[in-house]
Amino acid sequence: MSNANWRGIVGVIKPTYTSGSLVDFIRLLPDGVGVVPLFIGAQEHTEDEYLRAMDIYHQRVAELAASASISSTRKAVLLLGSAVMLRKKIW
Repeated sequence: MSNANWRGIVGVIKPTYTSGSLVDFIRLLPDGVGVVPLFIGAQEHTEDEYLRAMDIYHQRVAELAASASISSTRKAVLLLGSAVMLRKKIW
């Protein structure tokens, strides 16, 4: 088994399927950090869609928390997408 993620794993939740910010984020990480990306699937970019997206964000965080690859090592979950996060306090 490869030890490529020896520093840990970061779960990334993005609002859309675009890859630009994800690729840039991965380039910033040091060697030994793995990435598990999940997506919300926002397409309309309306206020209503962003408010509905909060439930999906909670589901994706739960998926990452339950994931064996994430829960068995050092971990972090990063929520990307300021438009969604600025609409409603989630913590």
